[in-house]
Parts: sequence; C-alpha cells; structure tokens
Amino acid sequence: MSNETVTYSLEAVLTRIEGKIDNLQKDVNQKFDSFQKDVDQKFESLQKDFNQKFDKIDERLNKLEVGQAKLTEKVEGIDNRLKSVEGTQKKSGLDINYSFGKCDRYSWLESIFFR
Repeated sequence: MSNETVTYSLEAVLTRIEGKIDNLQKDVNQKFDSFQKDVDQKFESLQKDFNQKFDKIDERLNKLEVGQAKLTEKVEGIDNRLKSVEGTQKKSGLDINYSFGKCDRYSWLESIFFR
C-alpha cells in the first residue's frame, strides 16, 4: 500500500452521510407505507366479512321471529279450540279432566313442529 493521503472536505463527508441517511429514511417510509396499506386492506376485508356474517345472522333472527309469531298464533288458536272442546265436554256430562298446564300444551306442539 502506498502512503497516499486522501483528503476530503468536512462538507463533502457530511453531504454524503446526509444523502445516505435520506435514502434510508425514504426506504423506511416506503416500507412503512406499504405495510400500512396491507394492514388497511386486511382490516377492510375482515370488516366486510364480519358485516356479511352479521347481516346473515340478523336475517336468520328475523326469520325466527316471524316463525315464532306464526307459531304463537297457531298455538293460541289450538288453545282456544281446546278450551271450547273442554267446555262442550263439560256441558255434555263428559267431565274429562285435562290436568296439563299451558306449558305442557306448548311442549307437545313444539315436539310436532321442531322435530
């Protein structure tokens, strides 16, 4: 090796260091922006999936509520017919004792409709 002395001005050295720092900062910013976009896209996708599933659950719940209302109407109609049958049997002298309560009436209907 030769004993040559290379001299650089302080300004030139600082300019080169500053340029390298700027390039590194740009790289970091680009990577961070790319990462942020990926996270945003994934979050939006998850939010969309969640909303779709929630809408389906809400739709199914509405159908159940409508079905329950229809079933309640049918049960009330059957209950009224049963009361009228009980009344006619008592009038005719066939005093048949129905010993089941309202809850039992519904449970046998549920066994018919929800098998």
